[in-house]
Amino acid sequence: MYCQLGSIVFDGLKSFVSYSDDSEAVIVEHLLIGGKPRLEGVALSLHTLNISMYLHQEFTSVKDAITSLKNSKDTYEILTLLWGNGEIEGQFVIQQMTVTNEIMDPAGNLYAVTINLILKENANPNQLDQQQQQAQNNAFATGDKKPAAKSKRTNTPSCPKKISSLVSNIRSNAAQINALMDSYIGDPTASKLTYALCKKILPDCLTLVQATNDSSSCASGNISIRDSAVGAQQYAAALGDDVNTTTPNLAKCQTDNTSLQTYVANLISASTALTQKAIVRSS
Repeated sequence: MYCQLGSIVFDGLKSFVSYSDDSEAVIVEHLLIGGKPRLEGVALSLHTLNISMYLHQEFTSVKDAITSLKNSKDTYEILTLLWGNGEIEGQFVIQQMTVTNEIMDPAGNLYAVTINLILKENANPNQLDQQQQQAQNNAFATGDKKPAAKSKRTNTPSCPKKISSLVSNIRSNAAQINALMDSYIGDPTASKLTYALCKKILPDCLTLVQATNDSSSCASGNISIRDSAVGAQQYAAALGDDVNTTTPNLAKCQTDNTSLQTYVANLISASTALTQKAIVRSS
């Protein structure tokens, strides 16, 4: 399991395309006569998450997913965001939901959508502590190992976790590209989405390559990760160029996608040891 929001489980191709975390400190200015104001930090603002997901009928029921999320929004349901390793991000309500129809047939049936959610934190520390302990005891990824920290905001991600996150993002984007390529006929909507997904892969691959060249990184000198990341970057760029034309060469699109998927699979394999370190807590 990648994560769970409320009762909705995200895994495999049904996962986040992008995820951003916004928070700020509440600071008060105290005016002084004849001098500059003094600052006082009084609180932390509520946690806000921006999530984007791409859903395709081949790997989930698009209509049911939209209905479930809309019902949660309309009823102000408090949803717990739980990561697959048993770590609770917090409790949230859906503040805003935007659905963009990506692929529809001539009869109006919906096959693919992009859903953007803005989640606003529902602060309840005592209840969150209880839920965290329960999640730690039943963690999907950690089993009977020591669980993750209660809040991602209180700990700097470890090197293995950073590498694992980059690989996970690449894998998710590549999987969505592969799903699009299965029925790709050069239509503008699929081309635009494929191009965007290819562009998302490039910086993550570059960061991985830089990590393998950084002596202080846990991926330092890992030639398998470096070569796989370079290959995935090369073919993601090539496929992006393929689909970013008026009349895409369908044969070349498929060839470049096959190469991309091969390098991504190699990257996943090459990073297995670091991924395990990211999710298993030492005693």
